[in-house]
Amino acid sequence: MLFVCVLHHDVTDWLRFDELGADVPHAPDGCQSLAYFPSRDHLQAVCLWRCDDLATLRGWLDAKTAGLSTNSYFEIDEVHAMGLPKLAAHA
Repeated sequence: MLFVCVLHHDVTDWLRFDELGADVPHAPDGCQSLAYFPSRDHLQAVCLWRCDDLATLRGWLDAKTAGLSTNSYFEIDEVHAMGLPKLAAHA
């Protein structure tokens, strides 16, 4: 099942964390990054992802960010969300 999720990072090593952006295009099959919002102080970041398996996304991102951030995830309730972009798979 394809869904949209939010990923919140509590960043502990901004310089190394920021370099991981180059890996995003190589996310596992079925996972696509839609947006990235770092805080001005670089202590937090929020990402919006579309994926078909949260466990796959979590495993990949937690391994990539180990020692750089602590991550939390939640699936978006698309029925009640405001401002969520229209996605081709959901149209």
